[in-house]
Amino acid sequence: MSGRDLDVVTRLQPEEWTEREREAAQNLAKLDLSIFSHKLETTAVECQELLLRLGASTGARWGDSGFAFYTAQGDISVCSTGIYFHAFLQQIPIKYTVKHWMNDPTVGVEEGDAFFSNDPLYGGVHAPDMTLFVPVFVEGELIAWTGAVIHTGECGANVPGGVTLQARSRYEEGLHIPPVKVASRYLVREDVLNLLANGVRDPRLLLLDIKARLAACRRGEERLKEVAAERGASFVVGALRTLIQDSTDAARARIGSLPDATVRQVAFMDTVGSEDALVKLDLVLTKRGDTMYCDLSGSSPEVVGHPANSFPHTLVGKSANFLCSYLFPDLPINSGLSAVCQWTFRPGTFVAPSPDAPISLAPNVMCAFNLAFSLACAKLAFSASPERSVAPWFNGFNMPVYGGLNQWGEPVGDIFSEINGGGSGGRSSGDGVNVAGSYFATLSDSGEVEIIENGAPVLYPFRSRFLPDSCGHGKYRGGAGMDSSYMVHGVPWVLLGAFGFGSKHPVSLGLFGGYASASIPAVRRTGANLSELMRTDPSAVPMTGEEMISSDKLSGTLSFGSVSSPLTPSGDGDVLMVATGGGTGYGDALEREPESIMDDIRWGITSTWAAEHVYHVVYNAQTLTVDHGATEEARAEVRRDRLRRAVPLAEFETEWNSRRPDEFVTRFYGSWPNPIEGELPAPPLL
Repeated sequence: MSGRDLDVVTRLQPEEWTEREREAAQNLAKLDLSIFSHKLETTAVECQELLLRLGASTGARWGDSGFAFYTAQGDISVCSTGIYFHAFLQQIPIKYTVKHWMNDPTVGVEEGDAFFSNDPLYGGVHAPDMTLFVPVFVEGELIAWTGAVIHTGECGANVPGGVTLQARSRYEEGLHIPPVKVASRYLVREDVLNLLANGVRDPRLLLLDIKARLAACRRGEERLKEVAAERGASFVVGALRTLIQDSTDAARARIGSLPDATVRQVAFMDTVGSEDALVKLDLVLTKRGDTMYCDLSGSSPEVVGHPANSFPHTLVGKSANFLCSYLFPDLPINSGLSAVCQWTFRPGTFVAPSPDAPISLAPNVMCAFNLAFSLACAKLAFSASPERSVAPWFNGFNMPVYGGLNQWGEPVGDIFSEINGGGSGGRSSGDGVNVAGSYFATLSDSGEVEIIENGAPVLYPFRSRFLPDSCGHGKYRGGAGMDSSYMVHGVPWVLLGAFGFGSKHPVSLGLFGGYASASIPAVRRTGANLSELMRTDPSAVPMTGEEMISSDKLSGTLSFGSVSSPLTPSGDGDVLMVATGGGTGYGDALEREPESIMDDIRWGITSTWAAEHVYHVVYNAQTLTVDHGATEEARAEVRRDRLRRAVPLAEFETEWNSRRPDEFVTRFYGSWPNPIEGELPAPPLL
């Protein structure tokens, strides 16, 4: 096989039943199927735990991973609760292997094999997302696959840490490995592992994560063979496919219960990597019958020469987050859930770029898509299931990155895990959860500070406070995000940066009148005397980001910039602050109970400024006692002012459509206001 297979990436929905599966599924008892499903679900959790225990990278240890069982054709049948979209996207490299290597005499697929892949064209989000999968044979028949995914920080890109803001094409993003055999006859192929390790700055990280994936897959293989030994291979084959069909039928029935409608939702990114600029993701979601039709063809053109693009299959996989968490939380997690969606992409847009496009910042695009998709689905579901209408979590990717030599003289390049400290969104019955986790990995963890400091050349001045006003305000506010900072420690210097978006334009929008989450910059203080303060005046050491910025006892140069911050040489004592944002608000802030706002002030979640100017509460600043009469009058005046400022819709649209941002801001946007007009030209080769 030579050239690229751009067809296999479209196969994220369940494959057609094979004759073998139809025969095997006959006469399956519901009780037996339920027991089988429960056993595989607990085994998937066991295998996910192995990834956490054995992996070396930040992604492995703190939950940026996934494990699943797949049918012989490569459809996901049972998944752990790591990261849903990783498990869904792993279908592609498995289906690639079945299609191209199964009957290839030079490769083949046999018992004891294991395959590795990280090429974003074939199921990865970007190069650090690396997968390993194993065929499961019984008496010479391929009956299933097991697969494990981990975000391994270092991938050999043009900068350390796995994520590059400066990539101009895929050839500057590090390793891009299509499915390749890394084990044969239950023996690891050291020549292939040596080849992979030779392409990255931190081979220890790469190899330990590969072996962690392999251990998890072998454990899953072992458990599945135990079932086959007890019940027969046919039972396993039929049960894996039936679980998918049952989920498909149940998901279609639930979508069918929602009202037919068309919901339009846009989301914006405010960076293309190393430059700030506005890019638009345009989603039109139409629900008809038991299907949702998702059209993203109105999105901005491909961002040429910058890594702010994403392949279509990654967004299709990303839809699993909202589907599994909110629309179908009670259904088995498998590819049957994705059968309810049909997709339209326009080639040449930044959500359907050319194969050579740089996509290192695809997580940003996926976040923007998740915002649009979750808001559209929440609005669609409200009339039938208000409890499923939840305001978005913090959708940003505020992720610090580092690279260089650590305090032990070892080459390192990885991410920090505070992205897993975001807030969840408000909902119809209450506030979001503070520091709930990452919206795409809700069981992830930010890790223990002491463990992180032992391997990374930094010290945390603080990481135990809520970030005030990070949440979106509303009748029910979003959960607060986490305030944290990183000081270079134990080395003369290290490369320190971050990636994400939302420093200029909110990364997450509220629901039904709720406020967006706060825009958060990256803050640096270079040449700081923080180490000296820790030794001589501990009481003066800043304990929050606000104190770190305003302290008159702290020396050094203060600078503010985008969260999308390129890796920069940072000396011993330099400080980087990249806080994690909060969830968004639900409903009108004027309807929030005043006593809840006082509690938020006590906890440091809401500032006094927001209490007075957003919630319009009148209270005693010393006792935090609410004056209810004055509060009602203040809120009534705000409502009267809203009516005074109101204009007819046609008048509003005329005035609004006359506005546009500066042309420099929209240089990657496309046509204004609708990015796509006419045919898109082919992007130039770089």
